[in-house]
Amino acid sequence: MRLTGIQYRILISVWTMLLLTVAFALGKLADNTSNEFARTSDICFKLALRFQDTAEEDVIQDYLVHFAEYISSVTPTFTAAGFFNVDYTMLYRITHLDPQGYILYCPCMGRFGNQADHFLGALGFAHGLNRTLVLPAWVEYRYGESKSLQVPFNTYFKVEELKKYHKVITMEKFIEDIAPTLWPPENRISFCYTARGDGNTCNAKEGNPFGPFWDAYGVDFVGSEFYGPLNYDIYHQNMVEEWNKKYPAERWPVLAFTGAPASFPVQLENRELHKYLKWSDRIDAEAEDYIKNVLPKGAFVGIHLRNGIDWVIGMKTERPLWKCAFPVRIRLYGS
Repeated sequence: MRLTGIQYRILISVWTMLLLTVAFALGKLADNTSNEFARTSDICFKLALRFQDTAEEDVIQDYLVHFAEYISSVTPTFTAAGFFNVDYTMLYRITHLDPQGYILYCPCMGRFGNQADHFLGALGFAHGLNRTLVLPAWVEYRYGESKSLQVPFNTYFKVEELKKYHKVITMEKFIEDIAPTLWPPENRISFCYTARGDGNTCNAKEGNPFGPFWDAYGVDFVGSEFYGPLNYDIYHQNMVEEWNKKYPAERWPVLAFTGAPASFPVQLENRELHKYLKWSDRIDAEAEDYIKNVLPKGAFVGIHLRNGIDWVIGMKTERPLWKCAFPVRIRLYGS
C-alpha cells in the first residue's frame, strides 16, 4: 500500500515524537543516576561523622571517608556501545537544542532605559558563558493599571541582528518549543545571589513586575539556588570557569535569574554591544513617518529629557536651565 503525502507526514511525526520520548527517558534516567551517584558521596560523609571515637568505629569511619572521596572523584557515564553518551547531550543532538544551555531573566529593574542597560550586560554575560540568551519581554507600566505589561522583545528590536553576535531566542519561542522538554515545571529553579524578601528563597515572583512577568509565560518555581559569591564580571575575573564549574549545562541546562545577570550602570566592556540592537521595521517606519510628517524640514537633534521627579532633582542640583550659556548639565541622553 502506497502512503499518501498526508499519511507519510503523520508517520514521520509519530516516529519523531517516539524517538524524542525515548531519548528524553534515557537521558533522564542517566542524569538521575549520575545525580544519585553524587549524593552517595554526601551520604557517606554524613554517616562517617556519626561514628564515635572508638577503635572499631574508626575503621568503619575511614572506609566511609575513603569511599566518599573515591565517588566524588569519578563521574559515571552511559554510552551506546561506546558510540555516543546516553545523557541530555543526546537529546540536544536530536532536537538541535543548545548543549551549552540557556539563560533567562526578568528585566525587573526600572523602565526601558535601565532595562536596556541591563540587557547589554546580560548579553555579554551569556556570550561569556556561551549559553543561549533567552530574550525577555520589555516590562512596561501603563497609567491606571496595577500590573506591568510584557511587550515581546522583537516588538522593538530585530532578533536576527543580535544573532550576528551571539545565540539568542525569544522568550515566547523558548517557552513554546524548548521549555516543555528541557525545562519542565518540576525542574524550574530560580537563581539569585542571596535570599530575597521573607524566608530563605529567591521569592522570584514576589511583587510587581516580578510576578506578572513570569505569570505571562505560565512559569512557577519549585525551588531557589543561591549563586553567591559568583558575579557577572566575566572580563576581569575567572568567572566563566567558576560559573561553568558550579553550574555545568549537563546538570543545569537552564539558569533562570530573578533579576538581570548584569551590573548597573552597564559595564564598560559591554557598552559597544548596543550596535547589535537594531530597531524593528515597525519602529523604523513610525520614526520615518514622524520625521516626514511632523517635524519641520531640515536637520534636527533628538534628546531624552528625564521628566517628573528626575527633572525636579536635576533643576535643584544643577545650574538652572535659564542660566546656562552652554549645553544644559541636566541629564540628557541621545535618542
